[in-house]
Amino acid sequence: VGIKSEIGALSYTILIDSLIATPNTTYLYASMLFEAPKVGKIHFRGADIVFSKEGGIVNGRLELVGKYQITDESAKTQFIITGDNRGTYAAFDCSGFTEFGLDASLLFSNTLVKPENQHGDVIENENVAVSFTTVVSDWNDILLEVNIPRFQVNGLDGVSFEVKNAVLDWSDTRNLVGVQFPTEYQEISPYFLSGSPELWRGVFINSLEVKLPEKFDNGDTNRVSFTGTNLIIDNQGFSGVLSANSLIPIEKGKLGNWNFSLDQISIRLVGNSLTDAGFNGKIDVPITSKGATPTDESRLFTYTALIQPGGDFQFVVSNAETIEFDIWKADVTLLPSSYIEVTTVDGKFRPKANLNGSMSINAGLNSENGESDAKAEKNVSLANITFENLQIQSVQPYVKVGAFSLGTSSDAMGGFPIQINEIGGGQSGDDIFLDIDITLSLTGSSGGSYGAGGDFRLFGTSYEKEGKLKYRFKKLQINSFSVDIDQGEAFSLSGTLNFYREDPIYGNGISGNVAATFGGIG
Repeated sequence: VGIKSEIGALSYTILIDSLIATPNTTYLYASMLFEAPKVGKIHFRGADIVFSKEGGIVNGRLELVGKYQITDESAKTQFIITGDNRGTYAAFDCSGFTEFGLDASLLFSNTLVKPENQHGDVIENENVAVSFTTVVSDWNDILLEVNIPRFQVNGLDGVSFEVKNAVLDWSDTRNLVGVQFPTEYQEISPYFLSGSPELWRGVFINSLEVKLPEKFDNGDTNRVSFTGTNLIIDNQGFSGVLSANSLIPIEKGKLGNWNFSLDQISIRLVGNSLTDAGFNGKIDVPITSKGATPTDESRLFTYTALIQPGGDFQFVVSNAETIEFDIWKADVTLLPSSYIEVTTVDGKFRPKANLNGSMSINAGLNSENGESDAKAEKNVSLANITFENLQIQSVQPYVKVGAFSLGTSSDAMGGFPIQINEIGGGQSGDDIFLDIDITLSLTGSSGGSYGAGGDFRLFGTSYEKEGKLKYRFKKLQINSFSVDIDQGEAFSLSGTLNFYREDPIYGNGISGNVAATFGGIG
């Protein structure tokens, strides 16, 4: 004895296996088979179903036996129904089927998305599962809100997705009212290309929170995040466009220990493939500051970065043309060959600048902070010193001094013209210095060729403040001068003058010696 009928695309048969009659009640034992596309027969069974003379079958309930996968083995989304918790059932009466109770899960292949734990780490060898229970009247017309655990998209490593509102569409007759499928997805989807979008099956995500990897450091314990809308996950993968503006202001962003901003980010995925992904902003190379705040844009470097599959980044940085080195009281013009590279080390960004250009130094001889004096004779001025491969990085050694070339004849010290003989530099601890060997004209620009040879050193120093790398001018140190003039029988003059600052023996002071001979007069 059985009841056979069809619901939607499914045909089913309810079989009355046996019955037990008691003086008060009759109980039925029944089972049901129905044919599901791509699966075959699915088995339900029920016992102690009440049958009365007055009402016939009362609240008949058949529960699923076992677990069934409703999709092909090759599919990247697996729809699984289970009878383990008695949540999947078929209710019926004498007229036939009345409703389905469904305890199911939609599993996504970990080649598409991977679950992550509360710490943002991927849980390996597990699947993202959308689990739900619901009551439906048609097996092929399921449309309901679901919860999705946190996940990462395969190929977009370190970016976390936390869904706020999502709808499972497992209907062959309709889509969610108002759903907006990503435009690029529609161009490749067989459902849209065939003109049958109602056949689409998957999860439509109304809104989710996107959390960027911790390397996008905003100085806060919370990861940088923004909201995404109108996204989907289906058998082809994750699709949609994610974008946001003004995520990290430059005074808060940390690129290593440099300031940086995250002005804009855009990620476009179609079927789990990155079709366009990148971000942009500005970088503050700390050596360029001279009494400036991080928001002084004239000295900032502009960058764009591509996000590559696997979570790698490729930075392209545009140079600021004119900057200032407070470390040596220098105005600097950079060449286009200057560049900044950004790598990822131990999950953190590590920037390094390689600078080429020219600088002009104007520092006060007696100023503690190196600021130049209004009177030129109280300054040292060096013009048009060219440099190559001046490397600035966010880890020690912070500065690697490259090659320097000589300045021009307009150089001066204390009002006297000077000629630069040699220039070089180096680093000692936190101090970065320039050593400059000069010849100082003792007779001015038109009084002869007598000169004194000497050298001095410009010191800068690096330090960290609130986790950010800073540089400042430290001191100008004149080391020594010497003269050696021989005018034959007329006169000769030789001597040295040494300058001491914080010397372990002499402290601060000056020492010198001189020897002179003069020919007869008259």
